[in-house]
This record gives sequence, C-alpha cells and structure tokens, in this order.
Amino acid sequence: MTETDARLPNDESMLQYRTACGRDLSRLIQNARPEAFVFILQNVNLEEAHLVELGRSRRLTPNQFQRLLSHPISKNSYQVKVAIANNPAAPQPMVLPFIKYLLRKDLASVSRNVNLSPAVRKLAEHLLQTRMADLTVGEKMALAREASMPIVRVLLVDPDPRVVRAAISNSLLSESELLPIVNDFRTNPVTLHEVSLSPRWKNQYSIILALARNPSTPSALRQAVMIRLLFQDLLALVENPDLPLDIRVPARKRLRAKIQSLSSKEKMALIESGVTALQTILLDEPDESLLVAAVREMKLKHKQILRLARSCQLPKILSLLSVSPHWQIDHEIIQALSANEFTPRGNEIIPLTAQQKLNEIVTQNENLW
Repeated sequence: MTETDARLPNDESMLQYRTACGRDLSRLIQNARPEAFVFILQNVNLEEAHLVELGRSRRLTPNQFQRLLSHPISKNSYQVKVAIANNPAAPQPMVLPFIKYLLRKDLASVSRNVNLSPAVRKLAEHLLQTRMADLTVGEKMALAREASMPIVRVLLVDPDPRVVRAAISNSLLSESELLPIVNDFRTNPVTLHEVSLSPRWKNQYSIILALARNPSTPSALRQAVMIRLLFQDLLALVENPDLPLDIRVPARKRLRAKIQSLSSKEKMALIESGVTALQTILLDEPDESLLVAAVREMKLKHKQILRLARSCQLPKILSLLSVSPHWQIDHEIIQALSANEFTPRGNEIIPLTAQQKLNEIVTQNENLW
C-alpha cells in the first residue's frame, strides 16, 4: 500500500462522508482530512450552512474550491461566496470576479483581512471608495468602525463629525496613521476638534503638539492645548518663522507665563543661554535686579539693548546703559536713550560726557533737517 492509499478514507468512512447530514456532517467537515473533502462534496445532504463551513476551510484544494462554487446551492448563495472571499486558501482568480457583488459590510471585512492577497484586499478597498458617495451617514459610520486603514483615512476627513468620530474609534487606527492627518494643514477643523475630544487620543502628547502647531486648528482649541505643552515645544513654536502669528503669539504668551513662574536664578540662566526669544521675553520682566545683572554682565545682544534704551522705564537700567563704556560709543543706543523720557539727565546720574554725546547727536540731526 502506498502512502497516498494509506491517507485515503476506507469504505466505511467514504460512505459516512457521502451520507451524513445535519450536525454530524458539520462535525465531519470540521475534523475531516484534506483528502476527505472530495467525498463530502458528493454528499446529497449538503445544506447552505455546510457549504459555508467548507468555504471557510483552508484545507480545500483549488479544484475542491471550484467544485464547491459549482454546487447548485453555492451558485445562488451569497454567504458561500462571502466565506470563500475571506478564505486566504481560495484561488485568487476565482475570488476576484465576485468581489464586486459583495455588500459594504463584507467588502469591509475583506479589506481588513490581512491574510488575504493584496490584490483581493485592494479591489475591496477600491470598490468601497467608489461607493462612498452613495452611502448615508449611518452607513459611513458603520464602515468607519470596521474598514481597513485606506478607507479609514478617507472617512477621518469626512465633513460630518459623526463619521469622523466613528473613524477615530476604529481599532486599526494607530498613532502613526493618525499623526500625519493631525499635522496636515489641509485637514478640516471638524476632524481636529473630534481628535481633541477622543478619550483614546486627547492625552497623547504627540497629538497635542500637532494640534497646537496646525494652522487649521480652531483658535479656542489651540489655546486649550497650548496650556499642556512643554517649555521646549512652546519655544520651538515661538522661534519658527514659518508658522503664522496666530500660532506664535499665543505660544509666546504661554511661554511668558511659564517664565514668570521661575526663580530669579532660573531666569538668569535663560538670559545666559543666549536664546534670543527667551531674552526678549525677559526684557519685559519687572525684576530690576535681573535686568541690572544682564546689562552689567553683557549678556544681551545689541538689538535687545537698543530695545531697552528705547522703551525701558527703569531709570537705573537706563543709567547703566548711559555710563557703559561699551554702549557710550554706540550712536544708535545714545540716540535712543536721548529720546526716552525716562532717561536720567545731566549730572544726576549720567556723566557729562554721555550727555554731551546725546546733545551732539540731537544737534546733528536737527541740522540735517
């Protein structure tokens, strides 16, 4: 006896496969060896439920799938075709022609089945996308919960918030899939708002940061998420010249609030860091001792010193600038001090040499006119 002969069912088994019915036949289908299916397919007692079980079995050969699909009941059975379509063992040339007849829910199931061939899944996704415009809101919501990612990406930017909410709840949606959508300035505000409300995503820091820097994020929502940003990310927003002012300005306000809560030592460390954005914010601090230290230790750039000279209202700071050997020779600084009404005059604080230079510059400008 050959090995093949040894695998074949004996006469009693073959008779059982051909004549069993009901639950007994279902049990045989579940436990049958691959070579037994040829006899099961000859069984006159096969019902649609049995044929569906056969359609789900991965032990059928291509020829047996063909015989199954040719069975009189299978020809008119939608459920048998669904079972075969979701079976990775079914021959692709057999499956592709009837994929287009599947309903939305079953197309979604096929598109999600990672065990199927890419060609079958892509066809299911394509058919779903072509039918999208004809779907009701309810159908879109159902599809959003169960579809594969290519379909979910489309539904995530649907104008109806209910559809977006359903898409966000899809179990296949990952941070790597959602983040590019939240970062994209073309994403509609409806989607961004729904993402911010999602229990699953609203506490993800990468999502919070993306919402803060997306120009399409509604203003009120941006204000809310900026409160949750880290110091370094607020600074990055402030320093990014490519971002619009309606992002950079509130980021600067929030950064200022964080800076105000720091100790004098920490503020001085920020000045010493040399970061222009931080130094500029600190120039508006009412802490006179901090500004005195910054000016004396030459921690500020020319542009910032010029701003102090023009707008500072603290006489002590203006006096320090006036007597500084470094800034006394800078005509632009001297002119700014001269124009500032809070700058101490004459011999009270400013040395005569500095006052003379101020007067000379003013006289020269008057002569030009």
